[in-house]
Amino acid sequence: MEIAPSRSPRPEEQGSRPPRGGHRLFHLIRSQQPHPRDFRSWLARGRVPDRRDAESLRIAAGVSCFETAEQARARAIRTGRVGPFVAELFIPNDACQIEVARTTESHGHYTVWASPTYFLDKVISVEPA
Repeated sequence: MEIAPSRSPRPEEQGSRPPRGGHRLFHLIRSQQPHPRDFRSWLARGRVPDRRDAESLRIAAGVSCFETAEQARARAIRTGRVGPFVAELFIPNDACQIEVARTTESHGHYTVWASPTYFLDKVISVEPA
């Protein structure tokens, strides 16, 4: 009798509730179909923060995300410079060298340091902002 190896369910198999061991975050993107350019940092887009201290530059090298879709939508309304869609992401705590940290004083703001292509298969859903 052959026994199938057990595996953790993927986030999309659990609806919007991801398994323990990761971060459920939200990021603003430009179209309903996520593209690597949607996940570029400020620095990768040629933007430099006004403050040039080490921590500001470190945050600018990562990708801004939020704890809730509502926080991401509020950012879209407040800045008017980001995409009209909100991507729900699940960033697992796995063995890869991805860093996720609570950053800035903005409520629910996180920064993720990863390559733009890393994010593509981490998208669970996309909704209008």
